[in-house]
Amino acid sequence: MVELLDARPRHFVSLKSGDFVEGLALTPRGVGAPEIIDVLSEIAAKVARVVQPAAWFIVEKGEVIGLCSILSLSPAGDAEIGYGISPDRQGRGAASGAVAAVVAWAKMEPRIRRIVADTGVDNVPPRRVLERNGFSRVGERQDKEDGPLSCWALDVSN
Repeated sequence: MVELLDARPRHFVSLKSGDFVEGLALTPRGVGAPEIIDVLSEIAAKVARVVQPAAWFIVEKGEVIGLCSILSLSPAGDAEIGYGISPDRQGRGAASGAVAAVVAWAKMEPRIRRIVADTGVDNVPPRRVLERNGFSRVGERQDKEDGPLSCWALDVSN
């Protein structure tokens, strides 16, 4: 069973150094390259001006095994999420559990109407995470860095 820990700026600093705080260990392979952690920290700081928490560490058995973030929040209430699990902890349901926890949180957050996410069209595991959590495929788009992406959405408005 996974739990989410609100990711604060000090947590990102500790995560980047590989020396995690709050009495938690960090998975041996880490949860992202330092430059990715920097980008996610910057995104979380911007999104946190609108809604908090903006990012979470995914924790399992006292170990930080992944990250889940709100990447953007549109004026219409569309919260784009991203998530990732350390390669040495993938395939065990942690991402599905983390997304389920974010969905439950979003249902209580009045500014969020819909959760949206993108996956690589050929990347099956993230697609299954979204399907397990009730997301529907709503289209495709082309990204100049990531190539063809499937677009997903879940209505969380009450």
